[in-house]
Amino acid sequence: MVVYTEPVVVDQTRRTKWQSAVAKFGVKGARQTGFAHLYTWLYRHDKQWLMQFNQSSMRPNVAEPSRVDWPKRDKEFVRQLINLMNKFENQVDTARYTITWFATHANIPLSQIKKTHKLPLCKLFFNKYCETIEEYQCRRIAVACIRCIAKHQILRTWRIERMAGLNEKRTRPLASQLLGFAVKYEPS
Repeated sequence: MVVYTEPVVVDQTRRTKWQSAVAKFGVKGARQTGFAHLYTWLYRHDKQWLMQFNQSSMRPNVAEPSRVDWPKRDKEFVRQLINLMNKFENQVDTARYTITWFATHANIPLSQIKKTHKLPLCKLFFNKYCETIEEYQCRRIAVACIRCIAKHQILRTWRIERMAGLNEKRTRPLASQLLGFAVKYEPS
């Protein structure tokens, strides 16, 4: 079986046009700004030269320096988060304190908060103030107990669970223990 190969056609004017286009726009830019037909012709007729020239003309891929001042942004975000925490500190009947809750209420974009490796102060804040499910359940039990006592109701397990929105199966061990202590408690 004989394999037919296209003879190399050297067209110096096309080579020169391609060289000037690459110098001006780069390899990819030249192909995208009206020189695709020239690239195609050279690819079909003078591929070896084209590949060699393009390889030598590649611009180094240098990453841009960061345009974001992360330490400054970290301080701003933490200031916002601390102000938010101070505002809600005495309000016990709020949703679970999660990273999303803090970011949403402090008007911080979630895309920024996901970069906690660049925001060490925010990371410390979240480690300190974000609640686990167990902590949140305990807070809900405490709020339910406060409401029962305010209404002069007897503290019963079923009543506190219902008011706290919990059930026996999903309540975590620490919250169950707190619930047991609360039911034994006799307000005077």
